[in-house]
Amino acid sequence: MGILHKAAQYRAYKEGVVHTTLNPKGPGSVRIHLIPPKWRLFSNAPYVMILNGYYILPLGYSWAILLGSFIGEVNKFEGEPIDEKHMEQIMDRAVARTRRVYYVKEEAGGSAGDSDHAVWGCQGRRAFRGHRTPFPS
Repeated sequence: MGILHKAAQYRAYKEGVVHTTLNPKGPGSVRIHLIPPKWRLFSNAPYVMILNGYYILPLGYSWAILLGSFIGEVNKFEGEPIDEKHMEQIMDRAVARTRRVYYVKEEAGGSAGDSDHAVWGCQGRRAFRGHRTPFPS
């Protein structure tokens, strides 16, 4: 783990918990909390995601970046209804923000459509759509 990685972990620890509520006034509301681990220089502790105050799930650093980006994009709507078109935009922007963290070398001579299937393009969107695994088999 490099110094930039540790600096990003420290920044996330100082910013604290991020959270959002999906469908707050409806019968199927979902509350998501993302809690960063306490920062220690040589620690590799996981993030914690809490769903509806009941389910507690440990998350690795990569998934925490993707979920944190998603929560940040959802929170930009601040109580406005989100339809399918807006949800597609939210997922695209969250994946784009996550891709900025990871360097993905594009193959030379590939078409413009091939770049959509890079590491966080297609696969990150599958994770948001509820597929079992974010990686193609």
